[in-house]
Amino acid sequence: MKFPLKSVVVFGIILLLAGVIAWQAPAALLLKLATQPHHDIQYARTTGTVWNGVAYDVKWHDLLLGDIQWKFVELDQVSPPITTWQLTGQGLDYQLSMSAGFERGSLRRLRFIHGELPAGWVDLSKVVPLLFLDGRLLVNFDYLELKWGPRGLAAGSVHWKDAAFTGLFEEKLGDIVINIEWVNGTTRVYFQSTQVRNIMLEGEATLTANRYHALLILHTTEKKRYVIEQLAHLGTIQADGSLHIALAGIMRR
Repeated sequence: MKFPLKSVVVFGIILLLAGVIAWQAPAALLLKLATQPHHDIQYARTTGTVWNGVAYDVKWHDLLLGDIQWKFVELDQVSPPITTWQLTGQGLDYQLSMSAGFERGSLRRLRFIHGELPAGWVDLSKVVPLLFLDGRLLVNFDYLELKWGPRGLAAGSVHWKDAAFTGLFEEKLGDIVINIEWVNGTTRVYFQSTQVRNIMLEGEATLTANRYHALLILHTTEKKRYVIEQLAHLGTIQADGSLHIALAGIMRR
């Protein structure tokens, strides 16, 4: 079947106009998808387009995220396709930048995550009720897989600056360095206090496609010996006086 040249030109103009309209679609269309009730995301206003825009005064659950900026980067031609976006966020007490990969509308992986955020954003309520974190988390990740798989889960480091616990008990821990590496399909996490304090932590964890194993070692000075005695039921007190707490379980998607 042959098409007249005029029809081809008209069809081309229609496609061009459709592309321009799509490219200039307001950012509110993207936020409308992201702010479905089950996502619990709220915002004040937006500027820009669905491909390059800003959402102001964003709130997710009880966290005030400030302004979030996004920019479309590429479409990976795999099955199913993964779209990659550059995201940056900045609020009163944090700043983060990352490359985010989405698959079928769900966040699949994060790369090149850099920034700083409050340690209090980490929720321990399901592990240790009434215990909260304090301090700052300096984040530097190369990769973070949000759907567990054979490619690994995470690789990077976190510097927990001015680390402290509050709530159930209060204690300043100094600085703690957390290193994360991926080796042969297993993510390994190592963490250790870098300063001498009344309470010091060290340990390691391994994360596979569906399980995790962790060992937390708690050291204290004689002044804080009672902390180990209070937590003794969680693990085993060693000959050197340290408390070893072993944890294991299933990684949930």
